[in-house]
Amino acid sequence: MEVLLEGLEAGRVARQLPAPEEGVICLVNNLGGVPPQEMCILVADLMRSKWGPSVKLLIGPGLLCTSLDMNGVSISLLPWSAAMAKLIQEPTAAAAWPAAVVPEFPTPAAIAVRDCFEGVTPSSDEQVKSILDP
Repeated sequence: MEVLLEGLEAGRVARQLPAPEEGVICLVNNLGGVPPQEMCILVADLMRSKWGPSVKLLIGPGLLCTSLDMNGVSISLLPWSAAMAKLIQEPTAAAAWPAAVVPEFPTPAAIAVRDCFEGVTPSSDEQVKSILDP
């Protein structure tokens, strides 16, 4: 993921485009052959990278523009603006188009950790004890 994003950054600098000040809208496309689990890993890597905090809206990962089951991905970045975010989040008749979401990691479930032996009294069997402890 770092290599892909470094390439995007290098292209922006080479074209002398300004850095998006308010963040980006990111579209993550599966070209057709990448398993869903790997796409989720890729997006998690993106969100943990130094570019993660700048992603204000995320579209995908999804099969948005495929290439005959090609094993690859494409990442598109659009400078964030309130007007563009509003347009991107509008409902569409395209059934396969995923909704743009504000990316966030789920909060871990709160669970009570308890001792599995709590309230258990060990048994005492003299015959078994005599076999185990000669």
